[in-house]
Amino acid sequence: MRVLGILQRALNDVRVAIDVKAALHAVSEAARNYGALLLEEGALTDAQAAKKLGVTKAELTAAADELDAALRGKRG
Repeated sequence: MRVLGILQRALNDVRVAIDVKAALHAVSEAARNYGALLLEEGALTDAQAAKKLGVTKAELTAAADELDAALRGKRG
């Protein structure tokens, strides 16, 4: 939910958007895809997100953790 909140704030706050853009450039394609899915679909269970992205739950967890860490690093 924290990641989704940051991504949604980026839609309305240019400063947050700049930080999010930098974070998205620093992560893997899987993490970017997960971020895009969150913006498009909103909150999903891990099972739902993994199915929509065509990855395993373990791969999804790794992508989510990577995205979370990158966003946390950019937002302090």
